[in-house]
Amino acid sequence: MRLTQFEIVYLVGTVLWTIYDIKGHLSESTIKLAEEMTDQCSNELHNYYVYELKLSNYAARLTKLNQLVPIIEDGIRSKKELTLMSKVFDIFEIDFNDDDEFINISKWLSIADGFNETYQFPLTIGALDGKHLEIEKPPRTGSAFYNYKGYYSIVMLAIVDHNCKFVLVDVGGAGRQSDSGLYSNSPIREFLESAEAQIPAPVPLLPPSLLPYHIIADGGFGLKEYILTPYTLNAADTPEKRHYNSRLSRARSTVERSFGQMVHRFKLLNGTLNFTRRRCTRFILAGVLLHNFLRERELEEDLEPPDVDLPTDEEYEARRRRAPMPNNAARIYRERFVEYFNMGN
Repeated sequence: MRLTQFEIVYLVGTVLWTIYDIKGHLSESTIKLAEEMTDQCSNELHNYYVYELKLSNYAARLTKLNQLVPIIEDGIRSKKELTLMSKVFDIFEIDFNDDDEFINISKWLSIADGFNETYQFPLTIGALDGKHLEIEKPPRTGSAFYNYKGYYSIVMLAIVDHNCKFVLVDVGGAGRQSDSGLYSNSPIREFLESAEAQIPAPVPLLPPSLLPYHIIADGGFGLKEYILTPYTLNAADTPEKRHYNSRLSRARSTVERSFGQMVHRFKLLNGTLNFTRRRCTRFILAGVLLHNFLRERELEEDLEPPDVDLPTDEEYEARRRRAPMPNNAARIYRERFVEYFNMGN
């Protein structure tokens, strides 16, 4: 029996929310939540079989699928190690001696090669953006989580690669904060600005000038020496600057598509999360891991990811107005990239 991606996600959800062995140690609300989640998994699988696969009778396949659940549970009970569940599913084959699983110079260079090959935007080691996920208003927080879009949210800040896979994530920021404020207080910024990040040294992309490896982002994050952002609509007053904006926007779309694909895959994240902030964070992080797994399978099997809508230029422009002023070095670096993209024109 060859499992589809949806069936694998169903198995993961069913096993993770199975609580029969520990019911005596859980509150009634937790037990109720677990039962609701397993019911939701079953309902989603039913809809998948009926409306997507067009199966009029799927009883035999469902029986075989459910026979895997106790086998997996027995394996987990006997070892009580998360890595064993990964082996059973053949989902996360993690070798902790494999440098490719960790952020280092080789990883950054591989991502940069991918952005250059896919989007013709060199020296790019990731695309940065934030995703607002709607929540119920947390108690005793005032308007801290009320965002500029008009609802309460927590923010998932993320850097993604050229293949729409998440590289670095930080979940839990208050929706009222600006992009630049969220980033300034994020462990992602602390990591990228530390020696631990192992970002490659600048290279002579446009001799004799040395240009740095960088993150690309929308203007709301603010132009920095290692973050390239577009010119505002008013400042893009030459064809060269508009061409640069177009190239950056095309490459940066990978992060918006990553967010869109994740919430498309997991409908729970597309509505209002009516849970505690801690539980919301866990759901979102689980979505990140499963999205990366499914995206890897799509790449291996040459499958198309879900199609998603991207924000408009007007939405980006509204966020740019809240960005801090860049320093002179950052402006110079951006001008060098404008020059690079317009060579020969």
